[in-house]
Amino acid sequence: MKNLLITCPHGLEDITAKQISDLSNNKIKISKGGVSLKASTSVMYEINMHVRTAMHVLWEITDINAKSYDDMHQQLIEVPWENYMKANQTFMIKTKSFSKIFENASFSTLRVKDSIVDRFKKKHNKRPSADKINPDIIFVVIIVKNNIRVFLDSSGSPLYKRGYKTKMHVAALNECLAAGLILSTNWDAESPLYDPMCGSGTIPIEAMLIARRIPPGIFRRKFGFMNWMDYNESLWIKIRSESQKNVRKIDKRLITGSDLLQNNIEVCNSSASKIKSEQ
Repeated sequence: MKNLLITCPHGLEDITAKQISDLSNNKIKISKGGVSLKASTSVMYEINMHVRTAMHVLWEITDINAKSYDDMHQQLIEVPWENYMKANQTFMIKTKSFSKIFENASFSTLRVKDSIVDRFKKKHNKRPSADKINPDIIFVVIIVKNNIRVFLDSSGSPLYKRGYKTKMHVAALNECLAAGLILSTNWDAESPLYDPMCGSGTIPIEAMLIARRIPPGIFRRKFGFMNWMDYNESLWIKIRSESQKNVRKIDKRLITGSDLLQNNIEVCNSSASKIKSEQ
């Protein structure tokens, strides 16, 4: 069991917690911008697959208190980074700092990177390389006052990137936010839903996924945890297969949308067609 932090759009913490409670009986703690709990690898995979309002599913690897940048470096050099990545893998560090001690997030990121590289050089005479574009491993560092928590990002790219959009609209609504708006209405997925200004169709499409009980992660082919050293492919294949057992058909008239711009309708239809072709 590991500590998980699941980030979500602000205001959707309770809705996110409710979805997670359907997957785990463990105690869930709600905080601003996310929820946390202790969970197994299986639950972590399931949250990535099923939770419609989750943005990133973070797996904690260390939690320290430090007095300075040097203190941070010395403590983090003792973390067994080799348990989380190979020397030939690339990595990226994302840092959020809410601290007067470590107020420079960029420098904090640099010190964490130094700790990782120095650990590999000291223990294995090798060093992994940083990659800000397409890294194998993503570390997330959250600093609050003198507390430093480091996570592995199991999602990789944010989970609102479902994978069903074939074209990007200039003002497209975040899919997680769209799902959260629908879930916050307590829509029963049986009553008709109409979006009169649907734009590229994010709300109608997310409503359709909810009504048909299609898991939001089913269209993605890549998650961060697939590059982890302990990636359990057979477990993931099982979870992915079981996630489609409750998918159902609905009356196509249940959910409708309209827009003044024909281009928006074409984008919406293109995304909807991709969902249909992959089911």
